[in-house]
Amino acid sequence: MSYQITHTIMTRPATLFQGMALGLAVAVALLPTALVAQTVSGIVTDQDGAPLSDAAVFVEGTTHGDIADRTGGFAIRVPGAGTWVLVVSHLGYAPVGYTLHMSSDASLDIGRVVLTTISIGLPGLEIVATRKNEKRYARRFEKDLMGSTAAAKRATIMNPDVLSYYETQSGFRVVASQPIIVENRATGYRSTVHLHRYERFHMDDAFRLVSRVFFEEMATPNRRQRRLRTQLYAGSLQHFLWAWHHRRVRDEGFIVHSRVPVPATDNGLASAPGVGPLIIEYDAAPDKAYQAFSERVRVPYPFSPERQISRIQFADGMMVVAANGHSHTEVSQEGYWAFRGIGDRVPSPSEIVGGSPMAARIP
Repeated sequence: MSYQITHTIMTRPATLFQGMALGLAVAVALLPTALVAQTVSGIVTDQDGAPLSDAAVFVEGTTHGDIADRTGGFAIRVPGAGTWVLVVSHLGYAPVGYTLHMSSDASLDIGRVVLTTISIGLPGLEIVATRKNEKRYARRFEKDLMGSTAAAKRATIMNPDVLSYYETQSGFRVVASQPIIVENRATGYRSTVHLHRYERFHMDDAFRLVSRVFFEEMATPNRRQRRLRTQLYAGSLQHFLWAWHHRRVRDEGFIVHSRVPVPATDNGLASAPGVGPLIIEYDAAPDKAYQAFSERVRVPYPFSPERQISRIQFADGMMVVAANGHSHTEVSQEGYWAFRGIGDRVPSPSEIVGGSPMAARIP
């Protein structure tokens, strides 16, 4: 199960006296200047127009989200001006993604969001895993999902009963009947993981994971958690993509051992076509656990257990990145970034370092 971002919405500041019509029959809400806030609202329904209460609506990679009320209505705050991905999902329905280009003081009513029903079908060659294999697959899946760092080891799946495991010809796959709830005591975040696809291939010791994540604070973070969040962001894939978008790759401590495409920016999105594999090194020592991990799996050249080196490749060679560092296309990862998972992820930079990824550089 996966989704594509099929809607792109732009806003400009609105006042009592002027507004603008937007594509897709979306209009900017006309509010008094004093009441204008960066909010997005709408109504979630099924194909027949019936409201879908309890639909999850969230801004990807942030702590901004809500659950639709019994009328299907929702209204959530957006972190700030810029380009964001709004995800709307509900159990049994295909999720929908919106790209929002938000101005500094605009509210947006996206109107009716229609979700279509889906069935989780399985190919005939797949069979339910045996109890013995299910336990083994569960351990492997949790490690692939969470990562293997010290921070990831303190992350726990709170609702493992929503997961089903299926044998395939090449390995196994996992289907989630509901979003996966992950609590991480190290970072202080509760994550809602919308799992769209997970497959593991035994022969290649590789896996494919496609998911969308929404973060919530478990409690007011302490000093240790705040520092850890900043450390986890520094040198991450999101940090690199932010640096590429803002043309600060080298200034942020990254060395790219391949040709880096120059981004073309339009409506807050940076893009480049025809991008081949990128080999990226970050100017910092990796987590100690990575050394043991890399020695166990015998990572090939150019990866090194003593350096943060990763290789990434974008689906169809298309690199599309928002200003906050979130990729709008699927990214495959090898090396150091493949070693990290949901247990190491943190929200957008504005959520953890006061809006400036520069503060993520830890001496």
